[in-house]
Amino acid sequence: MGMERKMVAMALFFLLLAVPLHAAEFPTKEVQIIIPWAAGGATDLIFRALAATTGKYLGKAVVVVNRPGGGGAVGYTEGMQAKPDGYTLTSAVTPLTILPHQVSTAFTYRNFEPVINVVSDPSMFLVRSDAPWKSLKEFLDYAKKNPSMITVGNSGAGGGVHLVALAFERAAGVRFNHIPFSGGGPSVTALLGGHVNAVSVSPPEGISHVQAGKLKILALFSEKRL
Repeated sequence: MGMERKMVAMALFFLLLAVPLHAAEFPTKEVQIIIPWAAGGATDLIFRALAATTGKYLGKAVVVVNRPGGGGAVGYTEGMQAKPDGYTLTSAVTPLTILPHQVSTAFTYRNFEPVINVVSDPSMFLVRSDAPWKSLKEFLDYAKKNPSMITVGNSGAGGGVHLVALAFERAAGVRFNHIPFSGGGPSVTALLGGHVNAVSVSPPEGISHVQAGKLKILALFSEKRL
């Protein structure tokens, strides 16, 4: 299903909530979508596009609210505690199912009702265009000779892109120094500023910088090319 159709489906979901027991119209106020990450990351960008289009169908604003912290725990906790009236949604990505097994949380995925699968995207490794590594082989050869010297940013400890980086690390027989940020956007900003050597992110978070010639892709964890 294309993104436009998914946006329409989201709008139809909201409209179905208006089929009432009390004959009240829905929505009568703005709808919030909680993003458990900082602005500028893949999840944030995707849901802002979704919110803008869905709001046109609903006739009420759909507002993205960023609640970063705790690897997603802050946002998920707020979403769980929100009144279940259809006016608060929470974006659900990998940490929703993983975090409760890593740390003590007030929530599990059972506290949420799925609405729609919005998007599925792979992870990728990015470095600056002026980085000394011209290929993945050169990158890994350096990592093997310099254990823990390569710093790899991610959107938060325990998140999907962090786990991908850990799996890649193990498969390649190397050791990185993993640096968590409050979202994919801040991790890419750190890479652009030279504060980390590489990042593990989703394509929406870094592809514009690749196209601008500022960053380059060393690895894409997908069966298909971008």
